Amino acid sequence: MAERPQPPIEGWTVLTSLTYLSDLIGSNDRRYDQRFNDMHANVDQKFQAQREAVVAAMTAASVAVSKAEAAAEKRLDAVNEFRGTLADQQRNLMPRAEAEATMHAMQKEIADLKQQIDSIRDRGIGVRGGWGYAVGAIGLLAGTIGAIMTGIALFEKAQR
Repeated sequence: MAERPQPPIEGWTVLTSLTYLSDLIGSNDRRYDQRFNDMHANVDQKFQAQREAVVAAMTAASVAVSKAEAAAEKRLDAVNEFRGTLADQQRNLMPRAEAEATMHAMQKEIADLKQQIDSIRDRGIGVRGGWGYAVGAIGLLAGTIGAIMTGIALFEKAQR
């Protein structure tokens, strides 16, 4: 820092007063210049620190945005996969009205098949029953013929 000029010891004259004031003003100018330069340097340092802080913040924000975008992209991929699964499911699954119509048609076919099976079973029972009657009739006929033959043989034997 610049030193202040000392007033003359021997006495004041106009010239010494002007010299003293001139030196004082020059000293103050140098001091103010030094203060200004010091403040200017201080402000420049603070601006530089602020720039570095802003750059660091922007870098961190950029990294954060990149990570958030990656996470959002993953989430959207998962949502799109889920959407695709739903579309596949919708494409592959049968609509309710169509399923009900198919079930109704199948139930009708099952009822018709049951009726046919019952009819075939009844015919089989009738045929078996018919064979029983036929075997019974043949047996009755054979018994009757046998009895008649025995009766004729006995009659002939008795006549002889």
